[in-house]
Amino acid sequence: MNKVIHTVIVFTILFYNTLNIFYSQEKLDTNTIEGIKKMIRQSTYFDSVKVFYFGEKAIKMAKANGSLSDEATIYQYYGNFCYFSKNYDLSEKYYQQSLVLSNKAGNAELSNKTKIRIAFITADENMLQAEKEFNEILIEAEQGGFIENQIECYNGLGIIYEQRQMYDRSIEYYLKGLKLAENHQQKYHEAMLLNNIGLIKLYSNQREGAKEDFERALKGAYELNELRLALNLHNNLGLVNTELSDHQGAIEHYKQTLVNAHELGFPAVKGVAHLNLSNSYYKLKDIEHALIYVDSSLYFFTTYNERNFLPKTYLMKAVLLRETGRIKEAYSLKDSALKYAKLQESFADEIEVIQIEASLKAKEGKFQEAYELHKRFHQLNDSLQGVNNKDKVAQLQVLFGKEQLEAQLENERNLKEAEIREKEYKTRQAAFVVIIISILFVFVAILIYLRYLSAMKKQQEQFSQQLIQQLDEERSRIARDLHDGVGQLLSSIKMKSTIIKQQGVPHMQQMEQELGEVIEQTRGISHTLHPSYIEKIGLQRSVAALLDKTQQNTDIVCTMEWDDTPNKLDIEVKTQLYRILQECLNNTLKHASASALKITFSSNDSVRLMTYRDNGIGKSGQEMNKGIGLRTIEERVKKIGGKVNFEFTAGKGFVMEVKF
Repeated sequence: MNKVIHTVIVFTILFYNTLNIFYSQEKLDTNTIEGIKKMIRQSTYFDSVKVFYFGEKAIKMAKANGSLSDEATIYQYYGNFCYFSKNYDLSEKYYQQSLVLSNKAGNAELSNKTKIRIAFITADENMLQAEKEFNEILIEAEQGGFIENQIECYNGLGIIYEQRQMYDRSIEYYLKGLKLAENHQQKYHEAMLLNNIGLIKLYSNQREGAKEDFERALKGAYELNELRLALNLHNNLGLVNTELSDHQGAIEHYKQTLVNAHELGFPAVKGVAHLNLSNSYYKLKDIEHALIYVDSSLYFFTTYNERNFLPKTYLMKAVLLRETGRIKEAYSLKDSALKYAKLQESFADEIEVIQIEASLKAKEGKFQEAYELHKRFHQLNDSLQGVNNKDKVAQLQVLFGKEQLEAQLENERNLKEAEIREKEYKTRQAAFVVIIISILFVFVAILIYLRYLSAMKKQQEQFSQQLIQQLDEERSRIARDLHDGVGQLLSSIKMKSTIIKQQGVPHMQQMEQELGEVIEQTRGISHTLHPSYIEKIGLQRSVAALLDKTQQNTDIVCTMEWDDTPNKLDIEVKTQLYRILQECLNNTLKHASASALKITFSSNDSVRLMTYRDNGIGKSGQEMNKGIGLRTIEERVKKIGGKVNFEFTAGKGFVMEVKF
């Protein structure tokens, strides 16, 4: 996305360099020449009909008044409007008309200002010729004492050297213009030049200095109520905050850029601002907002046919969809980006498409394909860099001559060698740091694993101890049942049998009843130890009997909802499920204070689900981890190859789900 930012910077420079054409934002009176002049100066991208309609009206008024200067001014504004709309041929035509009229009127200052505008057009085709023209116009402006024109000449020369990437000379001219503007209270030009100086600092990685210049210029723009200038400064502050990784600060400035662009009616600026906002939200990992703004950006660029921005916008959205896992849609957007990159003959964008495609392949786990694409990306990128270097060499030959070029190339080679040595040193340092970090990571991982094994061993020992204790408690309970129940009944039967021998058979019926009770208690103990009736009547009926008995002996309302799947299970699985439900029921009776419970059994695509829930008081997670009952359930579930999940909610009961 650094390429997106670079594009926005370039757009900002081209847009800003024409800002000195436009001025106030106040409500206008189109019945006077001055009012019409102000209206034309502040007109926007959409106002061509209005500009030329009222312009013709002003020209008629100027002719009626015999004012060639006013007529020349309107033609100059026509030229400015066409220049801003990138119609340079028509722009130059109007400037020439303005120049003829201003010369006839003897208005040297207006003539000088129009020549400045023509020099800006020349700069687009021949920078050396434009430099010569600016210097000649500057001498003329100094002789005439035209302060504003002198400042604009310094600004023009600064722009020319900036385009040559000779930033030291560029800054020199910008500073001359700034000093002149400060000395003569030219607030608008002061803010304009601070913006240009800030951009040079931003290119040179002097980010804090750039931010300070932009903020100072922004304050002046608002004092002058110059929304166009403020719009660019907010955009530039967004860029510098992005470079400083202050993405929230960048978002605030991009949003203000949108506000100003909306008021001024610049659709391309709106699209760029939305794209920058999307990039900033992406940096903040806020994918939802990033998607909203990139969609808005696409709307503006497609609606107003700004095709040069479409490749980067589609790639931005592809990156965002990649982050949300919508890989198929991301591929489609990648294809759209490639289509428009080819239409615009933007080789750099085509290369970036390859990089995004590689990241999508990696996201899908297709690492071999991703590697091949990355390799291709770097090869093409290096090739593009070589082409750009050749183009730069050709430009330098035209501008500075072969001798100066060779000296500069020698310096560049020396710098490159120094950079290579620096990179090698940093690479060795980075490798050393990576090795140390890797060793520390492995060491920490081993420590964590050993602690985990120790904790698991301790937990297993604790479980074994609790299991032994539970077995001992179960044996004690069985012993009590045998002693207190079966033992006492057998003693009573023995005593009665002795009486029968001595006195006859009157106690035979009572003894027969007691023998029945002995048999029932023995059967109950046997079923508790091993529920053999599961084999006879099945799991569903066994659980139903268990719930009926619970409901009869307590106030708990018991319900169940089963399909016929349990009938198809192995006896071992049925037994374990029955034991699990017994354990849950015991916990409900002992701890839950519940008024209702429900058991459900369902199946879907070979996955079976048994759910137990009550509406008891629930327990905290800490309490839940203490009970051996739940651990026993976990072991039983493991035995049948399943998974169990417990959910305790204080005041809302207990839920257990067993999947197997």
